[in-house]
Amino acid sequence: MLVTLTGTLEHLDPGSGLCWIGLGSPTSRVVMEAHVPASTAAQIASLATDAVVTLHTHLEFAPQGPVGALRPRLYGFSHPLDRQFFLKLITVKGVGASVALDMMAAPTAAIAAAIQTGDEAYLKKLPRIGASKAKLLVAELKGKVAVFESGDTGPARPGRVIDAAPLDPIGASVLAILTAQLDLDGKEARTLLDRARAAHPDATEVETLLTAVFAVRG
Repeated sequence: MLVTLTGTLEHLDPGSGLCWIGLGSPTSRVVMEAHVPASTAAQIASLATDAVVTLHTHLEFAPQGPVGALRPRLYGFSHPLDRQFFLKLITVKGVGASVALDMMAAPTAAIAAAIQTGDEAYLKKLPRIGASKAKLLVAELKGKVAVFESGDTGPARPGRVIDAAPLDPIGASVLAILTAQLDLDGKEARTLLDRARAAHPDATEVETLLTAVFAVRG
């Protein structure tokens, strides 16, 4: 299962909620398309094209076209708690992935608090949530989403969209390894990368730059 994706921002269409993330070098590149909620899109919109972005992702296969045909859809979130909350929402009958994504235009903490307190009036105001879905959300999730009420999805937590200057392909590859495979905070990984380059300006390949990062990390 694909659970994190780190790459460079290629394109964002806030209207459709589509975000394109590029992986690899300029001469050998793969671009991934992710559906993101409005809350995540708003954060990404503040970044420059080619900025390094980390999304916490969920991949599913949705029916489309002829009977039995499936199309992969990748959903992305700026914080792991948002991803976990999304996975809770789609367990509710009638709340599929597209409905949950539209709901999450509102902050995760606000939606979770409304569910915990049974505030159906608030829930009904969310996109694509009427009276029946509001009742179901409260009935099925009340008492199960307290962990999301704190709203602790600020920049200090791991996995935020990385707001930093654009990186070259080598730097982007090293940053992707540090955040995805070593589970480092995005800000910590970028700081280590910058320190390594300052201390070892001759490290111009992925392997030598990783070695330099480990050296400055101790």
